[in-house]
Amino acid sequence: MAALLATIGIGSLAAGFVLGIGMYVWFGIAALLGLIALLGYTQYRHVRRLLVHAESAQRQASENLVLVGRLGAEMEGLRSQHQVLDQQLKENQVLAVDGISNSRAAIQLASDNQALVLRSFRDLTVQLAATEQALLQAQAESQQVLLQVHAESQQVLLQAQARSHTDIRASATLGKTAVQEIQSGKKKVETFLASEKRLKEIAYRGFGRLQFETMQEIESLMQLHALFDIRHPTPLLGGAAKGWAMEPVSMLFLTRMVLECRPDLIVECGSGTSTVWIARALAKNGHGRLVSLENSAEYCAVTRSSLRANGLEDWVDLREAPLEQYRLMDDDCLWYSSAAVEGLLGIDLLVVDGPPAATAGMARYPAFPILRGKLSDSAIVILDDAERPDEREIINRWTTECPDLVETAHAAGRLSRLDYRRTR
Repeated sequence: MAALLATIGIGSLAAGFVLGIGMYVWFGIAALLGLIALLGYTQYRHVRRLLVHAESAQRQASENLVLVGRLGAEMEGLRSQHQVLDQQLKENQVLAVDGISNSRAAIQLASDNQALVLRSFRDLTVQLAATEQALLQAQAESQQVLLQVHAESQQVLLQAQARSHTDIRASATLGKTAVQEIQSGKKKVETFLASEKRLKEIAYRGFGRLQFETMQEIESLMQLHALFDIRHPTPLLGGAAKGWAMEPVSMLFLTRMVLECRPDLIVECGSGTSTVWIARALAKNGHGRLVSLENSAEYCAVTRSSLRANGLEDWVDLREAPLEQYRLMDDDCLWYSSAAVEGLLGIDLLVVDGPPAATAGMARYPAFPILRGKLSDSAIVILDDAERPDEREIINRWTTECPDLVETAHAAGRLSRLDYRRTR
C-alpha cells in the first residue's frame, strides 16, 4: 500500500511538469496529492516500527516473568535449605551437650569399675584360700571311702561265688526243661507243616477260581466291545474304575437285557460307567430313554462328561438328586430327593446301584417302595452287589412286602434280577 502511494505521488509530480506551466491548477492538485501520499507512507513506516518494538517488548516481558518465577522457586528452595540447616544446627548443639554429659558419666563409670575390680580381686583371693582348704579335706575323705569300698567289694565277691554254685544247679534243671520244650516244638512244627499243606490246597483252589473269574471278565469285556463295535477307549469297568463300577460280566448281562427287552423307560439309581453302557444299548436299539439319579455332584459331572465324549447325552436324562429324609415302614431312611422322581411313570427297567452302602444301613431298600407305583405292569428290577448281607436282606424284605415281586435265577456277576407283575 505504501509503495502504491509513493508511485502515485511521483507519477503526479512528473505529470505536472510534462503538462507545462500553463496547467498550474492541475499541477497544484497533483503536487498536493503527491505530498499527501509521501506523508502517508512516512506515517506507515513509523507505525510499523512501533509495532515491531511493541512485540519485542512483549517477548522480553514474558521472558522476564519466567525468569522471575524461576528466581522465586530458587528462593523458596534456599529458604527450605536454610530451615533444614538451622534445624540440624540446633540438633547438633543438643547432641554436643548430651556428649559432654555422657563423657562425664563415662568417667564416673570407669572410676566405679576400678573400685569394683579391686573389691573382686580381694574376694577372689579369699575364695581361693577357702577352696584349697576344702580340697585338702575332700582328698582325705576320698581315701577313707576307697578303703571302705574295697572291703565291701571283697565281701560281695565271696557272696557271688556262693550264688554261682546255686545257679549252676538251676541251669542244669533249665536245660532239661529246654529239651522237653524242643521236643514239644518239634511236634508243633509237624502240625504246622500239615496245616501248611492244607492251606496250599485251599490257596490253589482259590487261585483257580480267581483265574476262572478273571478269564470270564476278560471274555465278557471282549463280547461287550464286539457287541457295540467299540474302537476307542471306554470308561473303566470293575474295581479299577473310580466308584467301583459294575464288572464286565454284570455289564454284559445288563446291556443284553436292554437290547432284548427294548424298554421304553429305564430308571437307574446311581450313575457311572453303567450309565454310558446302557445309553449305548439304547442308541443301538434306536429307542427308549434312561433317567439316572445321582446324589454326588462330582460323579454327576464325571458321568455327564463321559456321555458327552461318547455322543450319548441325548439318550440320558441325568438328574442330580441330593439325599433327603423319608419315612418308610416306621423307619427313617435317606434316599434321592422326591423332586428328582416327579413325572416318572411306566418304568420298564429299574436298576438299583445306589445310594452308596456307606450312606446308611440298607441304603438301597427305599428304591422299590418309593418307585413301586411308577413301575409298568410288567417290569424288571436289577439290584447290584446282591451277594452282600444288606442286599440279601433288602431282597427278602422286598419280596415279603410285595408278593408281585419275584427273584429269578436269570442273573450274572453280582446282579440279582427280580420280575414284577402287577396283579391288583
